[in-house]
Amino acid sequence: MQKGIDFATNLATGHLDETLCIASKDEIGELASALNSMGTTLQQRIEELSRAREEALRASSAKGEFLARMSHEIRAPMNAVIGMGELAQRDYGSPRGLEYISGIKNASASLLTIINDILDFSKIESGHLEPVTAS
Repeated sequence: MQKGIDFATNLATGHLDETLCIASKDEIGELASALNSMGTTLQQRIEELSRAREEALRASSAKGEFLARMSHEIRAPMNAVIGMGELAQRDYGSPRGLEYISGIKNASASLLTIINDILDFSKIESGHLEPVTAS
């Protein structure tokens, strides 16, 4: 009986590479068979979880790399729109045109702030930037 207790203890602590060999057809044999089946099932689930974890890590890494590459590609055009709005506001315009240009500048600046926040969040998520906490 100690053999079964040792096996169950090993199973509970993650030692899933053992099997319990009890050939009897009584309740003890059925229990041994059930424990062996449990060990096999647990091992399969651990392997599935390990594969899923690896896939999630690869996906997260790919997302981080994509966002890092896209950072410049997104910010550069937004900065150009903001700069052009400033130039147009300075050099041209009727009061109504200046109002439109001011709207473009404000919307562009707001959009750039949102883009920066999204990209900073993705950097924090990927571990490339530490969040700043208020003290």
